[in-house]
Amino acid sequence: MEYLRLNHGTMFHNRLLMNILVFIQRRSLLFYYSNRNQPVQCIVPETVMNDLEILNEQELHELFKRYIPPKDPKVQTQVILLLSDDVCFSSWLEAGKEEQVKKTTVENAPFARIESVTIPFDQHMLYIITNQDLYGIIGHELETYNCSIIGIYPWVIAKYGKLLNDGGVFDSTVVKKIFEAHSHLKAYSFSYLSSQTPSIIDTQNKTEQAKKSIPTGWIIFILFTFLYIVAMFFIFIRK
Repeated sequence: MEYLRLNHGTMFHNRLLMNILVFIQRRSLLFYYSNRNQPVQCIVPETVMNDLEILNEQELHELFKRYIPPKDPKVQTQVILLLSDDVCFSSWLEAGKEEQVKKTTVENAPFARIESVTIPFDQHMLYIITNQDLYGIIGHELETYNCSIIGIYPWVIAKYGKLLNDGGVFDSTVVKKIFEAHSHLKAYSFSYLSSQTPSIIDTQNKTEQAKKSIPTGWIIFILFTFLYIVAMFFIFIRK
């Protein structure tokens, strides 16, 4: 069997389809691999990530080399990003005061580009916001290693889906349940625009260019018509 080893000692079978859950914390990342029982911790330098912001994308890209298997064009790794409580801000929505609570929560956030989800718990609604740039940049850098980002969730999604009991331990078993329940949890994922998907503007530009382009057959027809008219004109003036 053919294996590969990353810099931190983690071994992978390089023909095996693997899922990864990346647990984003304020100072570090935890990588949960579907073929390992224990997570691998990545301490992120403050020069790369600090105060809920990514400061150096190139260094982050280089850092991921140690935790993501080399790109295999035949196999795409599915990834879920899970955001810890310390990179999110949340508030319980009071009946009749929902918009006011949301506004206050957003105003207190220390970042500009905000993304939110609202998750129901019994008879209550939990409003959660986070920095869109934080998980967006991490997601885009992972995609350069042939990873597909299939969901971005706040940590409490594990409790919402009853995948983690009160007092329970968040481990590889819970991670497996999150991947299995992903199709039912999509409604509570933070929005994400993949770098692998053409933007709406790019798509519109290509459509407009296609509309503006003239088929080759029409160009030939117009050219021959023009030459015919010119020839007939010279014949006419000679008479």
